[in-house]
Amino acid sequence: MAPRQPQDDDYVYAAGLVHAYFRMLSIGCGEATNGGCRNPHCRSSARFQALSPTDAALQSIYFATKAPVPLCISLHSLLEPEVPEVDEDDEPLACRLACSPRRRLHSAVELDLAFNNSTTPDELPEGRADEEQDDVGARLTAGRKTSLPKKKLLEALKRSFPRSHAEIPLDERE
Repeated sequence: MAPRQPQDDDYVYAAGLVHAYFRMLSIGCGEATNGGCRNPHCRSSARFQALSPTDAALQSIYFATKAPVPLCISLHSLLEPEVPEVDEDDEPLACRLACSPRRRLHSAVELDLAFNNSTTPDELPEGRADEEQDDVGARLTAGRKTSLPKKKLLEALKRSFPRSHAEIPLDERE
């Protein structure tokens, strides 16, 4: 037997009924100003005894399945599907997907190179780029393998923050 889909009419009705009973038990119908609601199971009633959220949830399931009691809340307003409001000024999906960790890393490396060097990575001579990669590789520990973008980021951070903890002996660090 396949599980019920949320789109089934019976499922939607049952979920709305449980939600309506829970709302009636926890919030009330709002008739407290006019002498209270006449439904003894409504939170707005003067005769109602307050329930914890867990007890209200259990009681609402019980009312919806075993012992129906009159609802003083409109069930139709609760059964209408809620359509989230969409802001038309939001970025398109393509722009949001374009901002991945790899793209941010690439942008950070490009920005660092733009600030610290007058040349871009594409303008570096072939030999100089190889030398920089060799220098970065030599500084890393022999047992560690680091990807090229991570190496570039580490190098960019070292150039950007010359007074890093790497220059301070371990016994002087706080």
